[in-house]
Amino acid sequence: MRIIIAGGGPAAVEAAVTIRQYDQISSVDIYSEENVLPYRRLLLPAVLAKTIPLERLQIHPAEFYRQHNINIHQAESVTGIDTRHNTVILQSGKVKPFDRLLVATGRPARKLTAPPVVSDRIFSLHTVDDVEKIEQTLQQATSAVVIGGGVLGLECAEALLKRNLQVTVIEQNNSILRGTLDSECSAFLQKQLLLDSNLTIYTNSSLANISLHNRQLACSLNNTTRTIYTDFIISSIGLSPARDLGIELATDEFLRIRGSNNIYAAGDCAVICNQMNCYYKSACMQGRIAGENITGGMKKYNALPEECRSILNNTAFYSAGFCDEKICEAAAERSGKSLKKLFYRQNKLVGCMLIGNIQDAGELYSIILNHHFCSS
Repeated sequence: MRIIIAGGGPAAVEAAVTIRQYDQISSVDIYSEENVLPYRRLLLPAVLAKTIPLERLQIHPAEFYRQHNINIHQAESVTGIDTRHNTVILQSGKVKPFDRLLVATGRPARKLTAPPVVSDRIFSLHTVDDVEKIEQTLQQATSAVVIGGGVLGLECAEALLKRNLQVTVIEQNNSILRGTLDSECSAFLQKQLLLDSNLTIYTNSSLANISLHNRQLACSLNNTTRTIYTDFIISSIGLSPARDLGIELATDEFLRIRGSNNIYAAGDCAVICNQMNCYYKSACMQGRIAGENITGGMKKYNALPEECRSILNNTAFYSAGFCDEKICEAAAERSGKSLKKLFYRQNKLVGCMLIGNIQDAGELYSIILNHHFCSS
């Protein structure tokens, strides 16, 4: 059997490894757009901060794939799928037949709209190539603007602060980490982040215009006369839709593309039972389930409660589960630089937010997970 995996992220790797657990004979070929071995994208800010070396990004070394007879094709992406003839079209123009196909291409970073004259100073942090481009600019820079106050945006800001830059974060919503923390927890964390004198955060703000001023970028904000002068910009404004490969990436609970019996999808690109997610642990789980089902299994995917953890300016934070105070009963407890907020529905713990002290995160997630599956 010929198995092709489009995409080189964690879902793709987990699928390939799982396939080999059940099938040691079929060919397994991973086609990746990037010219590097599959890696953990969520560690890119740590590489930018120089807290870990680039090699630590790799999910597995090259020898691992050789030992498991998994063929990695770097800088050779799948650009189209012909479902009638069971073939994929590659970036090089080659056509490859398959018996089973997994689409795990992820989604590209959303680009910030800007005049061409300043485009060479605006970056995303989504690929290894992005890190290398930012690194070149960093050599002559003393300041940076980060657009977006989500998890990645703040981790980018943290990385740049560690490189001794003056950093300004611009967030269009009224609080940072919207969708990850509620307003109370966000304000509590932001107060601690701003203890770093090299960090400025503007909420309820967005870029109105970017222009060149001497050797810097002049960033004017909407609804204000304020202008920020900076050496470069990192845009962290979310993900764009998955690349069009000629098929809809909507799946059933077995991660099969609807209307197909031999094509599967997993990770950020997939719409699974009408839902999308951008969650690392879920992508890995989807890859494992897709891999098992590609080899003949019939395992259903049950979405996990989302969780997020990070450390910003030496302050850890964690959130998990369902944390909507409009529907849940919330109980908050403050202690010095720590805040613990728990969310209950029908007297069951369904979500939590922790700032500072997160040592209870694992135990709380286990309880949330148990209640999640009991109610599903």
